[in-house]
Amino acid sequence: MKAIPEEVVIKILKDLIDNLDFPFPWGKETLYYFYYFQKGEEVKILNSFKFYREFQNWSKLNPKKLNILIKKLSKIEDLRKNFLTIGRNEKKEIKDSLSIIIEDLEKFIRSNLVPIFNEIQIPKKELLSYENYLWEALSFYLKMSKLITYSVNFRRYSKLSRNFYFKKDKIYKPNTPYKIEEEKSFLQNLLLSLCGLPCYEEVEFSLLNHISLKGKNIPESIEFIDNIFIFHK
Repeated sequence: MKAIPEEVVIKILKDLIDNLDFPFPWGKETLYYFYYFQKGEEVKILNSFKFYREFQNWSKLNPKKLNILIKKLSKIEDLRKNFLTIGRNEKKEIKDSLSIIIEDLEKFIRSNLVPIFNEIQIPKKELLSYENYLWEALSFYLKMSKLITYSVNFRRYSKLSRNFYFKKDKIYKPNTPYKIEEEKSFLQNLLLSLCGLPCYEEVEFSLLNHISLKGKNIPESIEFIDNIFIFHK
């Protein structure tokens, strides 16, 4: 996977992300980190869709348990700013108190069969130093908050085409410039789908090898040039 250039994310997705129903007290900045799947990674994107569907199905059947899960996750404080300034003993104390929250979360997730991505690892206190444990706990929170946030906001899944093909209300032709503002809704759905996320309107798309800014002109890519975008082939 490759990261979508920050300039593209801000231009296309900022207003959408700013308006999401975000159920957590911190961590919204992680929703701006987008990694998109490329040619040859079709299985990965289908697996990503599968995990989101499974979590949505679980949350639909268990709305009260979803609220409990959110409340338990929200007990994890944002320690990133003061983490670098506090002493070793304080870090050890934080690890002890944080591990109680994490262990409670793990018990809840396992006993209620909450489906989560394999890459979302619940940190183990006994396997990690106190510093690594704290960072892993924060990573766990951020990944879980992203999973839940996109799950509760978007419930459509795009169709993956093997051909060079992009479609919403119309078919987008390769090597043809389109205005970003006129097609922004399509682009928002497309970029979410390219990242293996559910979206708010279904599109049909094929995977790209590149998402690039002005002047790249790479085959099998989407290029953004000022106020237009072009699918290259």
